[in-house]
Amino acid sequence: MTPGARLRSHRGRASPDPLQPLLSHLHTGPLRVWSLVITVFGDAILPRSGRVAMATLQELMARLDIGAGTLRTALSRLAQENWVTRERAGRAAFYRLAAEGERDFDEAARRIYAAGPPGWGGQWTILLTAASSPRERQHWQRLGFGQTHPGTFVRPETELMPPVEPEADALLFREASLASDLPHDTWPLEEIAAAYATVAELIAATDAALGEGTPVPLDAIAARVLLIHAWRRAVLRDPGLPPALLPSDWPAEPARAALRTVYQRLLAPSEAWLDEAARRSGGVPAQTDPRIFSRFG
Repeated sequence: MTPGARLRSHRGRASPDPLQPLLSHLHTGPLRVWSLVITVFGDAILPRSGRVAMATLQELMARLDIGAGTLRTALSRLAQENWVTRERAGRAAFYRLAAEGERDFDEAARRIYAAGPPGWGGQWTILLTAASSPRERQHWQRLGFGQTHPGTFVRPETELMPPVEPEADALLFREASLASDLPHDTWPLEEIAAAYATVAELIAATDAALGEGTPVPLDAIAARVLLIHAWRRAVLRDPGLPPALLPSDWPAEPARAALRTVYQRLLAPSEAWLDEAARRSGGVPAQTDPRIFSRFG
């Protein structure tokens, strides 16, 4: 049986799993559970004190067709790499993002939950470096740079670009203008556009599968996490170019608008599930940061 293809009992009748589109997408290709756990923490746990019971994670992951052993392996890896820390309260185990992991997600959240495309005053940053190993290229790409020539990287200085400091063997320059067709030669825009198109399809399919009315709380939190995980992966592949440098049919903004609508629909029932999960683990529901209700503007 494929993930999500099982039938669920609903008012005495068997019905398709409303998460089937998302689960099929999640389990197609390599499944990086550790990355999914980071999405869970950043999207749902950080706004609620940042601490979650292992039992809650297991229940949520079981709904995503991910076993307890796989989850433990992912958490062990994250702990070894200083992404999460483990605590005990009696017989119960709890996890929270470590300071470094929280800082990294906070930086990414500015783009993940942005209300729209970034503003841009026309300024570019040019970086010249003698170091251009694959690892170093990935470092600069994560900061929004694209490589034009060996040792030469550029990026538009939009309001959402992360701060950058030159390395010992690198030089930074500010420039008011560059060739208008530079991004099309520098970033894999077709691949990024395809990623956004895939997310848009998932949003539409999920919205339809959930049907009308308020979703079941467990379905709501699961759908919320999986949609943000797919969106996060697309956004973090995107260098964050402003609209002036993109094709007129760029799919990111229609996808963002659709996600905004579905996300708002999922928030209340998913937060209700997190409250109940906290009670089941013997704790008291943490107060939710009200800023999550203004995500995506």
